[in-house]
Amino acid sequence: RLSASFPEAAAEIGDSLPCTLRVQLPPDYPLNPPTTAYGGSVEVASSGALGKDGSRFVSCAAHKKLSELQNAGPSEGPVQYLLGLIDFVETTELHEFAAASCLPSSQNEASADHIRAFVRFHHVQSRMKRGYMEMWAQDLGVAALLAAGQPAMLMVEGCYGPVRAYIERVTRMLHWGPTPCRLVASAPLGSGTLPEGLREVREAFPTAVTAQGTYNGRDSTDFFTLAKALAAAGHEVAAMQLQALAHTAFAHLQGRVEE
Repeated sequence: RLSASFPEAAAEIGDSLPCTLRVQLPPDYPLNPPTTAYGGSVEVASSGALGKDGSRFVSCAAHKKLSELQNAGPSEGPVQYLLGLIDFVETTELHEFAAASCLPSSQNEASADHIRAFVRFHHVQSRMKRGYMEMWAQDLGVAALLAAGQPAMLMVEGCYGPVRAYIERVTRMLHWGPTPCRLVASAPLGSGTLPEGLREVREAFPTAVTAQGTYNGRDSTDFFTLAKALAAAGHEVAAMQLQALAHTAFAHLQGRVEE
């Protein structure tokens, strides 16, 4: 789906996600099944792309798949089980698979009060990650505004459940490091909501962004200017909240911040 929606994002990773699959079978396998109780383990990882929680979820699913393959064809032997597991990993879109674990927990949560939340990142450069952020905003029906420079800001608006699920997908299923991303503020939603989907600040409010304005050549967002632009566009409450955060969570000098 990423390739179809954002071919340039897929091209960033060579149209396929590099990952590693590590399988440890029990010492007495196949007498005992490849489960954790007998010393078996399966780990799927994609360095710099798949977040730890995403990797953990995919690894658990892959371990379950290995057990299913053994139960379905116990006489085929470990080589065939492993080939089946490799096929499962190769044909699964890992980020999408992991993201499916982050959904509003109930219809009541999906229709609960609206909120606005702010997430801070060290930076957001990857086109692949921005592609997933855009797709997931559409999937969950939330409105999001991304300042993708350094530091980076994500403002999300919508019903509590979808906003929570969206933030979990973005912060846990994607890899961020070595400086972790974090939720820095949330509050009931006021007037002037953003349109559904994800927009980037450099396109929606270009006067707030200086291209390559940080000390290391990344885009620099003036969050005070962005707050004024939001107010002028009718998002007064969001503007006031961002104005306060511009002194703290999003304070920076040409991209330099106090961590």
